Amino acid sequence: MTNEVVSHDSGATSQDSGSLTVQEVWVSSSSFQGPLPPAEELSKYQEVSPDFPKRLLEMVEAEACHRRQIEEKVVDAEIASEKENQEDRKRGQYLGFLIAIVTIVAGSYLSLNGSQLPGTFIGLSGVTGLTAAFIHGRKRQEQESNEKGEAEN
Repeated sequence: MTNEVVSHDSGATSQDSGSLTVQEVWVSSSSFQGPLPPAEELSKYQEVSPDFPKRLLEMVEAEACHRRQIEEKVVDAEIASEKENQEDRKRGQYLGFLIAIVTIVAGSYLSLNGSQLPGTFIGLSGVTGLTAAFIHGRKRQEQESNEKGEAEN
């Protein structure tokens, strides 16, 4: 957080010399950014209520602590979600591999035992499914890495 004090002063003078009238006007404004006002302002608040600066500081510290806790929870949730996604992908890979192996073995068995056309069809479907899953997985990985790259920019 940044504390920034901005002050603007402007003015003009007032004189009456014949028909020319010049008027003097002073305008002053100030503002600040951040959780705490400048020390000069804080001392003015202390004149109104002696414990106000201490209460204000405690409030700012509590808010900062709360914000850090929320950010920590968000990061923890993102990490847990990513771990869960990785476990799901692994499970899907294992099951896909198992299905491919079963279809290839079943197709080979059928082909060797006299049912060549159904065996070939079943065996090729296993190989085709495995290849399609591999290609789809690669495309999804590239898409996710592109999305992460765009999010960082």
